[in-house]
Amino acid sequence: VTVRLVDERFFRFVASEFIRRYPPVESRLARYGAGFPRFLKSIDTLSDMPVVAETARLEWAIAEALDAASLPPRTLAEYDNTDLGMSPDILLQ
Repeated sequence: VTVRLVDERFFRFVASEFIRRYPPVESRLARYGAGFPRFLKSIDTLSDMPVVAETARLEWAIAEALDAASLPPRTLAEYDNTDLGMSPDILLQ
């Protein structure tokens, strides 16, 4: 969906910039890209389209949920310190 919002050529350019600036730090490709939505927020040409970064964030959350079965279990206490990338204002809306 994110690709459709910005055009495939632009997406490939931005993705290649992300890869160049933030190469993977672990060997598990499914875990790579968590910072991509935040990176999209930093792109000047997308500053008037916050929906692009938010869509990428939603797509990443879906991918993580689909991959959750292969991850080690977490305790509820571990989720207390999880940054969901949302401001408190969003929760009040």
